[in-house]
Amino acid sequence: LRTSYLENGHMLALFVAKDLKGKKVAFFYQDDAWGKNLFKGAKYEFVKAGVTQFLDIPYISNSISFVQQAEALKKFNPDAIALF
Repeated sequence: LRTSYLENGHMLALFVAKDLKGKKVAFFYQDDAWGKNLFKGAKYEFVKAGVTQFLDIPYISNSISFVQQAEALKKFNPDAIALF
């Protein structure tokens, strides 16, 4: 038994918002049903915690180049990065 991906997203976001005090957060997640559910759960918790600056950065499974994602991260300049 384990929690759902949606619930995992909730828990990870709570950790980043409450423990790490993230206010400007980037979400790096796999662009599929599982990753989207993680992001959905995380986004809900961040909004609830008052985090209004976040950037979602999806990637395709089996990707070997993350140049676009790295550029987006540098441009956004987050104080926390959540890797799902």
